[in-house]
Amino acid sequence: MYFSVVDTLESFVWKLVAAGTLIFSWILAITLFSKIYRLHKDGIDWAFSKEHSSGIIFGKKFGQMYISSLEAREGHICILGPSGSGKTSGLLIPTLRNWRGTSFSIDIAGDIEKNVHQAKKLIYQPENLNSTPYNVFYAIDIMEQDADKYEAIEKLAYLLMPELPPRESSASAKFYNQEGRKILTAALLAGYGQGKDFIEICKWVMTSSYQQLFHEIDQSGNELAIQYINSFSGALSENTSGCKQAADFAIKLFATNEYVMNSIRRPKRGEASFDPGKIEIYNVFFVVSDAKLDVYAPLVHLVVAQVLEYFSVRSDEMKQSILLCIDEAASFGKLELTAALRKLRKRRIRIITATQSLNDWIMIYGEAETKAMLGNYAYKVILGANDYETAEFWAKSIGHKKSTRRSFQEGDKGGKVIHTEIKEFAYEPEELGRLRNKLILLYPGGYMMLRKNYYFK
Repeated sequence: MYFSVVDTLESFVWKLVAAGTLIFSWILAITLFSKIYRLHKDGIDWAFSKEHSSGIIFGKKFGQMYISSLEAREGHICILGPSGSGKTSGLLIPTLRNWRGTSFSIDIAGDIEKNVHQAKKLIYQPENLNSTPYNVFYAIDIMEQDADKYEAIEKLAYLLMPELPPRESSASAKFYNQEGRKILTAALLAGYGQGKDFIEICKWVMTSSYQQLFHEIDQSGNELAIQYINSFSGALSENTSGCKQAADFAIKLFATNEYVMNSIRRPKRGEASFDPGKIEIYNVFFVVSDAKLDVYAPLVHLVVAQVLEYFSVRSDEMKQSILLCIDEAASFGKLELTAALRKLRKRRIRIITATQSLNDWIMIYGEAETKAMLGNYAYKVILGANDYETAEFWAKSIGHKKSTRRSFQEGDKGGKVIHTEIKEFAYEPEELGRLRNKLILLYPGGYMMLRKNYYFK
Protein backbone atom coordinates (compact mmCIF):
# COMPACT_ATOMS: atom_id res chain seq x y z
CA MET A 1 0.00 0.00 0.00
CA TYR A 2 2.78 2.41 0.97
CA PHE A 3 4.76 1.79 -2.22
CA SER A 4 1.64 2.21 -4.31
CA VAL A 5 1.03 5.68 -2.84
CA VAL A 6 4.68 6.63 -3.38
CA ASP A 7 4.54 5.47 -7.00
CA THR A 8 1.34 7.41 -7.55
CA LEU A 9 2.84 10.58 -6.05
CA GLU A 10 6.04 10.14 -8.04
CA SER A 11 4.06 9.69 -11.23
CA PHE A 12 1.97 12.76 -10.42
CA VAL A 13 5.07 14.85 -9.73
CA TRP A 14 6.68 13.80 -13.01
CA LYS A 15 3.48 14.61 -14.89
CA LEU A 16 3.37 17.99 -13.14
CA VAL A 17 7.00 18.67 -14.07
CA ALA A 18 6.34 17.60 -17.66
CA ALA A 19 3.25 19.79 -17.85
CA GLY A 20 5.14 22.73 -16.34
CA THR A 21 8.02 22.25 -18.76
CA LEU A 22 5.59 22.09 -21.67
CA ILE A 23 3.78 25.24 -20.53
CA PHE A 24 7.10 27.05 -19.99
CA SER A 25 8.28 25.95 -23.45
CA TRP A 26 5.04 27.20 -25.00
CA ILE A 27 5.33 30.55 -23.22
CA LEU A 28 8.98 30.86 -24.29
CA ALA A 29 8.11 29.93 -27.89
CA ILE A 30 5.20 32.38 -28.02
CA THR A 31 7.36 35.16 -26.53
CA LEU A 32 10.18 34.44 -29.00
CA PHE A 33 7.76 34.22 -31.95
CA SER A 34 6.11 37.47 -30.90
CA LYS A 35 9.50 39.21 -30.71
CA ILE A 36 10.61 37.81 -34.07
CA TYR A 37 7.29 38.85 -35.63
CA ARG A 38 7.72 42.41 -34.33
CA LEU A 39 11.29 42.50 -35.68
CA HIS A 40 10.04 41.29 -39.06
CA LYS A 41 7.43 44.05 -39.16
CA ASP A 42 10.16 46.56 -38.32
CA GLY A 43 12.27 45.49 -41.30
CA ILE A 44 14.58 42.96 -39.62
CA ASP A 45 15.12 39.47 -41.08
CA TRP A 46 17.26 36.57 -39.91
CA ALA A 47 18.88 33.30 -40.98
CA PHE A 48 20.65 30.55 -39.06
CA SER A 49 23.61 30.18 -41.41
CA LYS A 50 25.85 32.49 -43.43
CA GLU A 51 24.91 30.67 -46.63
CA HIS A 52 21.18 31.26 -46.18
CA SER A 53 21.44 34.93 -45.20
CA SER A 54 21.06 37.67 -47.83
CA GLY A 55 20.23 41.33 -48.23
CA ILE A 56 21.97 43.84 -45.97
CA ILE A 57 23.72 41.63 -43.39
CA PHE A 58 24.19 43.65 -40.22
CA GLY A 59 25.75 41.15 -37.82
CA LYS A 60 25.16 38.14 -35.59
CA LYS A 61 23.04 37.51 -32.53
CA PHE A 62 22.73 34.47 -30.26
CA GLY A 63 25.87 32.95 -31.74
CA GLN A 64 24.94 32.00 -35.30
CA MET A 65 21.73 33.96 -35.99
CA TYR A 66 22.46 36.36 -38.87
CA ILE A 67 20.46 39.58 -38.67
CA SER A 68 19.70 41.25 -42.00
CA SER A 69 17.28 43.26 -44.12
CA LEU A 70 16.32 41.37 -47.27
CA GLU A 71 16.81 42.80 -50.76
CA ALA A 72 13.11 43.38 -51.42
CA ARG A 73 12.68 45.61 -48.38
CA GLU A 74 12.99 49.39 -48.45
CA GLY A 75 15.33 51.59 -46.47
CA HIS A 76 18.84 53.01 -46.78
CA ILE A 77 21.73 52.26 -44.43
CA CYS A 78 24.26 54.56 -42.77
CA ILE A 79 27.42 52.97 -41.34
CA LEU A 80 29.55 55.00 -38.96
CA GLY A 81 32.83 53.92 -37.41
CA PRO A 82 36.49 54.92 -37.21
CA SER A 83 39.20 53.39 -39.37
CA GLY A 84 39.66 49.69 -38.64
CA SER A 85 36.24 49.24 -37.02
CA GLY A 86 34.91 46.86 -39.70
CA LYS A 87 32.93 49.04 -42.11
CA THR A 88 34.28 47.15 -45.11
CA SER A 89 35.21 43.76 -43.66
CA GLY A 90 32.25 43.43 -41.29
CA LEU A 91 29.41 44.87 -43.37
CA LEU A 92 30.08 45.78 -47.00
CA ILE A 93 31.89 42.59 -48.06
CA PRO A 94 29.53 40.14 -46.25
CA THR A 95 26.54 41.98 -47.72
CA LEU A 96 27.86 42.06 -51.30
CA ARG A 97 28.88 38.39 -51.16
CA ASN A 98 25.28 37.33 -50.53
CA TRP A 99 23.40 40.10 -52.34
CA ARG A 100 20.75 38.68 -54.70
CA GLY A 101 20.60 41.48 -57.21
CA THR A 102 23.10 43.82 -58.86
CA SER A 103 25.26 46.48 -57.27
CA PHE A 104 27.52 49.48 -57.73
CA SER A 105 30.34 49.93 -55.21
CA ILE A 106 32.94 52.62 -54.63
CA ASP A 107 35.83 50.36 -53.68
CA ILE A 108 38.78 51.88 -51.83
CA ALA A 109 42.03 50.15 -52.87
CA GLY A 110 40.16 47.15 -54.33
CA ASP A 111 39.58 45.53 -50.93
CA ILE A 112 35.91 44.88 -51.71
CA GLU A 113 36.16 43.62 -55.30
CA LYS A 114 38.90 41.06 -54.64
CA ASN A 115 36.93 39.57 -51.72
CA VAL A 116 33.52 39.46 -53.42
CA HIS A 117 33.17 36.59 -55.87
CA GLN A 118 30.12 37.28 -58.01
CA ALA A 119 29.08 36.44 -61.53
CA LYS A 120 28.83 39.29 -64.04
CA LYS A 121 31.43 41.51 -62.44
CA LEU A 122 32.47 44.76 -64.17
CA ILE A 123 35.49 46.69 -62.88
CA TYR A 124 36.23 50.35 -63.60
CA GLN A 125 39.73 51.21 -62.36
CA PRO A 126 41.12 54.44 -63.83
CA GLU A 127 44.70 53.72 -62.71
CA ASN A 128 44.68 50.50 -64.74
CA LEU A 129 45.59 51.41 -68.31
CA ASN A 130 43.57 48.41 -69.54
CA SER A 131 40.48 49.33 -67.53
CA THR A 132 36.99 49.17 -68.93
CA PRO A 133 36.30 52.76 -70.12
CA TYR A 134 33.57 54.95 -68.67
CA ASN A 135 31.27 56.71 -71.15
CA VAL A 136 30.20 60.09 -69.76
CA PHE A 137 28.02 60.83 -72.80
CA TYR A 138 26.20 57.46 -72.90
CA ALA A 139 22.81 58.70 -71.66
CA ILE A 140 22.99 61.79 -73.90
CA ASP A 141 24.01 59.83 -77.00
CA ILE A 142 20.93 57.58 -76.87
CA MET A 143 18.47 60.49 -76.62
CA GLU A 144 16.56 61.22 -79.82
CA GLN A 145 15.46 64.83 -79.40
CA ASP A 146 17.96 67.70 -79.47
CA ALA A 147 16.03 69.49 -76.73
CA ASP A 148 16.53 66.49 -74.43
CA LYS A 149 20.23 66.36 -75.27
CA TYR A 150 20.69 70.07 -74.52
CA GLU A 151 18.89 69.73 -71.21
CA ALA A 152 21.07 66.74 -70.26
CA ILE A 153 24.25 68.65 -71.19
CA GLU A 154 23.17 71.57 -68.99
CA LYS A 155 22.63 69.08 -66.18
CA LEU A 156 26.09 67.59 -66.79
CA ALA A 157 27.63 71.04 -66.37
CA TYR A 158 25.83 71.33 -63.04
CA LEU A 159 27.19 67.93 -61.95
CA LEU A 160 30.71 69.13 -62.75
CA MET A 161 30.17 72.47 -60.99
CA PRO A 162 27.51 71.93 -58.32
CA GLU A 163 26.55 74.40 -55.62
CA LEU A 164 29.43 75.00 -53.24
CA PRO A 165 29.38 73.47 -49.73
CA PRO A 166 28.48 75.87 -46.89
CA ARG A 167 32.07 76.42 -45.76
CA GLU A 168 33.09 77.68 -49.24
CA SER A 169 29.99 79.69 -50.15
CA SER A 170 31.15 83.30 -49.88
CA ALA A 171 29.43 85.78 -52.21
CA SER A 172 32.43 85.98 -54.56
CA ALA A 173 32.90 82.19 -54.62
CA LYS A 174 29.22 81.72 -55.48
CA PHE A 175 29.49 84.27 -58.30
CA TYR A 176 32.55 82.70 -59.92
CA ASN A 177 31.10 79.21 -59.58
CA GLN A 178 27.74 80.16 -61.07
CA GLU A 179 29.14 82.20 -63.95
CA GLY A 180 31.93 79.68 -64.56
CA ARG A 181 29.23 77.04 -64.97
CA LYS A 182 27.76 79.13 -67.81
CA ILE A 183 31.10 79.04 -69.64
CA LEU A 184 31.40 75.29 -69.13
CA THR A 185 27.82 74.73 -70.30
CA ALA A 186 28.45 76.73 -73.46
CA ALA A 187 31.63 74.75 -74.20
CA LEU A 188 29.90 71.40 -73.63
CA LEU A 189 26.98 72.36 -75.88
CA ALA A 190 29.25 73.60 -78.68
CA GLY A 191 31.75 70.76 -78.39
CA TYR A 192 29.11 68.02 -78.24
CA GLY A 193 27.39 69.49 -81.28
CA GLN A 194 30.69 69.24 -83.17
CA GLY A 195 31.05 65.54 -82.30
CA LYS A 196 33.77 65.96 -79.69
CA ASP A 197 34.08 63.46 -76.82
CA PHE A 198 34.04 64.55 -73.17
CA ILE A 199 37.82 64.56 -72.58
CA GLU A 200 38.40 66.39 -75.86
CA ILE A 201 36.03 69.16 -74.74
CA CYS A 202 37.72 69.46 -71.34
CA LYS A 203 41.17 69.79 -72.94
CA TRP A 204 39.80 72.38 -75.37
CA VAL A 205 38.46 74.50 -72.51
CA MET A 206 41.63 74.19 -70.39
CA THR A 207 44.04 75.09 -73.19
CA SER A 208 42.09 78.12 -74.42
CA SER A 209 41.94 81.66 -73.08
CA TYR A 210 38.41 82.83 -72.44
CA GLN A 211 38.66 85.17 -75.49
CA GLN A 212 39.70 82.30 -77.79
CA LEU A 213 37.11 79.95 -76.28
CA PHE A 214 34.29 82.48 -76.70
CA HIS A 215 35.34 83.10 -80.31
CA GLU A 216 35.30 79.38 -81.17
CA ILE A 217 31.95 78.87 -79.42
CA ASP A 218 30.60 81.79 -81.46
CA GLN A 219 31.97 80.20 -84.64
CA SER A 220 30.26 76.87 -83.81
CA GLY A 221 26.87 78.33 -84.67
CA ASN A 222 25.23 76.65 -81.67
CA GLU A 223 22.64 79.26 -80.69
CA LEU A 224 22.07 78.00 -77.15
CA ALA A 225 25.82 77.92 -76.43
CA ILE A 226 26.18 81.44 -77.83
CA GLN A 227 23.38 82.68 -75.55
CA TYR A 228 25.36 81.51 -72.53
CA ILE A 229 28.51 83.45 -73.46
CA ASN A 230 26.58 86.54 -74.59
CA SER A 231 25.78 87.18 -70.93
CA PHE A 232 29.48 88.10 -70.48
CA SER A 233 29.26 90.93 -72.99
CA GLY A 234 30.42 94.13 -71.31
CA ALA A 235 31.67 92.32 -68.18
CA LEU A 236 34.98 93.27 -66.61
CA SER A 237 37.86 91.25 -68.03
CA GLU A 238 39.15 90.23 -64.58
CA ASN A 239 35.68 88.96 -63.60
CA THR A 240 35.33 86.90 -66.77
CA SER A 241 38.85 85.58 -66.29
CA GLY A 242 37.95 84.52 -62.73
CA CYS A 243 34.85 82.71 -63.99
CA LYS A 244 36.93 80.89 -66.62
CA GLN A 245 39.42 79.87 -63.92
CA ALA A 246 36.58 78.40 -61.86
CA ALA A 247 35.50 76.33 -64.88
CA ASP A 248 39.10 75.23 -65.49
CA PHE A 249 39.46 74.14 -61.88
CA ALA A 250 36.28 72.02 -62.11
CA ILE A 251 37.52 70.05 -65.13
CA LYS A 252 41.28 70.07 -64.48
CA LEU A 253 41.40 66.36 -63.60
CA PHE A 254 39.70 65.42 -66.89
CA ALA A 255 42.05 67.55 -68.98
CA THR A 256 45.40 66.82 -67.35
CA ASN A 257 45.42 63.40 -65.65
CA GLU A 258 46.66 60.74 -68.08
CA TYR A 259 44.93 57.88 -66.25
CA VAL A 260 41.57 59.64 -66.22
CA MET A 261 41.87 60.77 -69.83
CA ASN A 262 42.64 57.20 -70.86
CA SER A 263 39.70 55.73 -68.93
CA ILE A 264 36.90 58.09 -70.06
CA ARG A 265 35.72 57.81 -73.65
CA ARG A 266 33.06 56.46 -75.92
CA PRO A 267 33.81 52.74 -76.44
CA LYS A 268 35.07 51.36 -79.70
CA ARG A 269 32.78 49.09 -81.69
CA GLY A 270 32.34 45.83 -79.77
CA GLU A 271 34.32 47.08 -76.75
CA ALA A 272 32.93 46.56 -73.25
CA SER A 273 32.32 49.79 -71.36
CA PHE A 274 30.84 51.12 -68.15
CA ASP A 275 27.86 53.43 -68.01
CA PRO A 276 25.06 53.67 -65.41
CA GLY A 277 22.76 51.40 -67.42
CA LYS A 278 25.22 48.51 -67.00
CA ILE A 279 24.34 48.34 -63.30
CA GLU A 280 21.05 46.68 -64.28
CA ILE A 281 23.11 43.70 -65.51
CA TYR A 282 26.47 43.73 -63.74
CA ASN A 283 27.93 44.08 -60.26
CA VAL A 284 30.08 47.14 -60.91
CA PHE A 285 33.15 48.03 -58.83
CA PHE A 286 34.71 51.48 -59.15
CA VAL A 287 38.20 50.91 -57.71
CA VAL A 288 40.06 53.96 -56.39
CA SER A 289 43.51 53.97 -54.80
CA ASP A 290 43.42 54.81 -51.09
CA ALA A 291 46.37 57.18 -51.50
CA LYS A 292 44.62 59.15 -54.27
CA LEU A 293 41.11 59.64 -52.91
CA ASP A 294 41.48 63.42 -52.98
CA VAL A 295 42.92 63.35 -56.51
CA TYR A 296 40.09 61.30 -57.97
CA ALA A 297 37.31 62.96 -55.94
CA PRO A 298 35.98 64.95 -58.97
CA LEU A 299 35.78 61.74 -61.03
CA VAL A 300 34.00 59.86 -58.24
CA HIS A 301 31.65 62.81 -57.82
CA LEU A 302 30.78 62.81 -61.53
CA VAL A 303 30.26 59.04 -61.80
CA VAL A 304 28.15 58.83 -58.63
CA ALA A 305 26.09 61.84 -59.73
CA GLN A 306 25.39 60.25 -63.13
CA VAL A 307 24.53 56.92 -61.49
CA LEU A 308 22.09 58.67 -59.14
CA GLU A 309 20.63 60.57 -62.08
CA TYR A 310 20.05 57.27 -63.90
CA PHE A 311 18.43 55.77 -60.80
CA SER A 312 16.12 58.78 -60.44
CA VAL A 313 14.39 57.96 -63.74
CA ARG A 314 14.44 54.19 -63.27
CA SER A 315 11.03 52.63 -63.86
CA ASP A 316 9.01 51.76 -60.76
CA GLU A 317 8.16 48.49 -62.51
CA MET A 318 11.73 47.18 -62.36
CA LYS A 319 11.71 44.17 -60.03
CA GLN A 320 15.43 43.68 -59.40
CA SER A 321 16.92 45.40 -56.37
CA ILE A 322 20.14 47.40 -56.82
CA LEU A 323 22.60 48.13 -54.02
CA LEU A 324 24.70 51.30 -54.10
CA CYS A 325 27.69 51.15 -51.71
CA ILE A 326 29.80 54.25 -51.08
CA ASP A 327 32.76 53.50 -48.83
CA GLU A 328 34.42 56.49 -47.10
CA ALA A 329 31.65 58.73 -48.45
CA ALA A 330 33.03 61.90 -46.85
CA SER A 331 36.29 61.58 -48.82
CA PHE A 332 34.67 62.66 -52.09
CA GLY A 333 33.19 66.01 -51.14
CA LYS A 334 29.53 66.89 -51.43
CA LEU A 335 27.68 64.14 -53.28
CA GLU A 336 24.05 64.70 -54.26
CA LEU A 337 22.81 62.26 -51.63
CA THR A 338 20.00 64.14 -49.91
CA ALA A 339 17.55 64.02 -52.82
CA ALA A 340 18.60 60.45 -53.68
CA LEU A 341 17.89 59.22 -50.16
CA ARG A 342 14.39 60.71 -50.39
CA LYS A 343 13.46 59.57 -53.89
CA LEU A 344 15.15 56.24 -54.64
CA ARG A 345 13.54 54.17 -51.90
CA LYS A 346 10.52 53.39 -54.10
CA ARG A 347 12.63 52.44 -57.12
CA ARG A 348 14.17 49.34 -55.52
CA ILE A 349 17.46 51.14 -54.92
CA ARG A 350 19.13 50.74 -51.55
CA ILE A 351 22.01 53.00 -50.58
CA ILE A 352 24.76 52.18 -48.08
CA THR A 353 27.14 54.95 -47.09
CA ALA A 354 30.09 54.40 -44.76
CA THR A 355 31.99 57.20 -43.06
CA GLN A 356 34.24 57.66 -40.04
CA SER A 357 32.67 60.55 -38.16
CA LEU A 358 29.52 62.62 -38.12
CA ASN A 359 31.71 65.73 -38.02
CA ASP A 360 33.04 64.84 -41.48
CA TRP A 361 29.52 65.16 -42.90
CA ILE A 362 28.76 68.36 -41.02
CA MET A 363 31.89 69.98 -42.50
CA ILE A 364 30.70 69.11 -46.02
CA TYR A 365 26.90 69.34 -45.86
CA GLY A 366 26.29 71.60 -42.88
CA GLU A 367 24.28 70.68 -39.78
CA ALA A 368 20.81 71.15 -41.30
CA GLU A 369 21.42 68.97 -44.37
CA THR A 370 23.26 66.33 -42.33
CA LYS A 371 20.24 66.10 -40.04
CA ALA A 372 17.93 65.80 -43.06
CA MET A 373 20.11 63.04 -44.55
CA LEU A 374 20.20 61.05 -41.32
CA GLY A 375 16.41 61.25 -41.15
CA ASN A 376 16.21 59.39 -44.47
CA TYR A 377 18.29 56.40 -43.32
CA ALA A 378 16.02 53.64 -42.03
CA TYR A 379 18.99 51.74 -40.57
CA LYS A 380 21.98 53.21 -38.77
CA VAL A 381 24.93 51.00 -37.81
CA ILE A 382 27.30 52.30 -35.14
CA LEU A 383 30.66 50.51 -35.11
CA GLY A 384 32.34 52.99 -32.80
CA ALA A 385 32.92 56.70 -32.23
CA ASN A 386 36.29 58.30 -31.61
CA ASP A 387 35.11 61.88 -31.02
CA TYR A 388 32.82 62.74 -28.13
CA GLU A 389 30.39 64.86 -30.20
CA THR A 390 29.60 61.91 -32.48
CA ALA A 391 29.34 59.49 -29.55
CA GLU A 392 27.00 61.82 -27.67
CA PHE A 393 24.80 62.31 -30.75
CA TRP A 394 24.35 58.55 -31.18
CA ALA A 395 23.80 58.03 -27.46
CA LYS A 396 20.92 60.53 -27.66
CA SER A 397 19.61 58.86 -30.84
CA ILE A 398 19.55 55.44 -29.17
CA GLY A 399 17.67 56.92 -26.22
CA HIS A 400 17.36 56.39 -22.50
CA LYS A 401 16.47 53.53 -20.18
CA LYS A 402 14.91 53.60 -16.74
CA SER A 403 16.83 52.26 -13.78
CA THR A 404 16.56 52.34 -10.01
CA ARG A 405 19.15 53.98 -7.79
CA ARG A 406 19.38 52.85 -4.18
CA SER A 407 20.51 55.17 -1.41
CA PHE A 408 20.61 54.91 2.36
CA GLN A 409 19.13 57.69 4.44
CA GLU A 410 19.85 57.95 8.15
CA GLY A 411 17.26 59.23 10.61
CA ASP A 412 16.47 59.53 14.30
CA LYS A 413 14.94 56.07 14.35
CA GLY A 414 17.61 54.44 12.25
CA GLY A 415 18.15 54.38 8.53
CA LYS A 416 16.12 53.33 5.52
CA VAL A 417 16.81 52.40 1.91
CA ILE A 418 15.37 54.81 -0.65
CA HIS A 419 14.69 53.68 -4.24
CA THR A 420 14.78 56.45 -6.85
CA GLU A 421 13.80 55.92 -10.48
CA ILE A 422 16.21 57.64 -12.87
CA LYS A 423 16.68 57.94 -16.63
CA GLU A 424 20.10 57.33 -18.13
CA PHE A 425 21.51 56.66 -21.58
CA ALA A 426 20.93 53.11 -22.79
CA TYR A 427 24.55 53.34 -23.96
CA GLU A 428 26.80 56.01 -22.52
CA PRO A 429 28.89 57.99 -25.07
CA GLU A 430 32.05 56.45 -23.61
CA GLU A 431 30.69 52.94 -24.26
CA LEU A 432 30.19 53.72 -27.95
CA GLY A 433 33.91 54.43 -28.22
CA ARG A 434 34.88 50.91 -27.16
CA LEU A 435 32.44 48.56 -28.91
CA ARG A 436 35.29 46.42 -30.30
CA ASN A 437 33.67 43.29 -31.82
CA LYS A 438 30.14 44.56 -31.24
CA LEU A 439 27.94 47.10 -32.99
CA ILE A 440 24.70 48.95 -32.34
CA LEU A 441 21.95 48.71 -34.97
CA LEU A 442 19.23 51.36 -34.96
CA TYR A 443 16.21 50.20 -36.97
CA PRO A 444 12.66 51.59 -37.36
CA GLY A 445 11.39 49.72 -34.29
CA GLY A 446 14.26 50.31 -31.88
CA TYR A 447 17.86 49.23 -31.44
CA MET A 448 19.89 46.10 -30.73
CA MET A 449 23.47 45.11 -30.05
CA LEU A 450 25.01 42.59 -32.46
CA ARG A 451 28.37 40.91 -32.91
CA LYS A 452 30.31 42.00 -35.97
CA ASN A 453 30.18 39.56 -38.87
CA TYR A 454 33.68 39.66 -40.38
CA TYR A 455 33.83 37.97 -43.78
CA PHE A 456 37.08 36.16 -42.92
CA LYS A 457 35.67 34.44 -39.82
